[in-house]
Amino acid sequence: MAPFAQDCKRCFKAFVFATLTALVAVSSSAVGAGRGWIWFGLLYALLAMQPNHAQDVIVNRDVNIDSLDRNTARLLITMRMTEWPDKRPVTVFVLPDKNPLHQSFAKRILDVYPYQLRSTWDRQIFSGTGQAPQQVADEQEMLQRVSQTGGAIGYIGAPPDSAAVKVIKVE
Repeated sequence: MAPFAQDCKRCFKAFVFATLTALVAVSSSAVGAGRGWIWFGLLYALLAMQPNHAQDVIVNRDVNIDSLDRNTARLLITMRMTEWPDKRPVTVFVLPDKNPLHQSFAKRILDVYPYQLRSTWDRQIFSGTGQAPQQVADEQEMLQRVSQTGGAIGYIGAPPDSAAVKVIKVE
């Protein structure tokens, strides 16, 4: 099952659990004794339905594309595609493997698990056929490095305030 489908399934299960919790609390409350459970159930349902992170794929201003298909984005991030269509080299920046935004980006945008990305990068390094992307500490550094590096690609959690990078759509 695709990672996105699993996230939807998990969200649905959380919603059902919260709704059942609220119904049980309402049916078992005498004179408001179950109100705390109702609020807990509703709050849990709202939190469970929130998306983990929004993601925007960003590129340096000199990259002459406005959108990518999912497969091309995956090839770029896994470093299997090392040049842009205009033959300029691609520089990939990523967040640490345990970063929630990185995990969400891998699942939602690339439709792969984060461990699959790491496995691909490690295989390329150890076989001598490629290299790993450059890791940055946080989104601020990601924005800075992508804006200062020609041909760079990365991702952030929210649309940037800066015109130094370009947001591209992944279809």
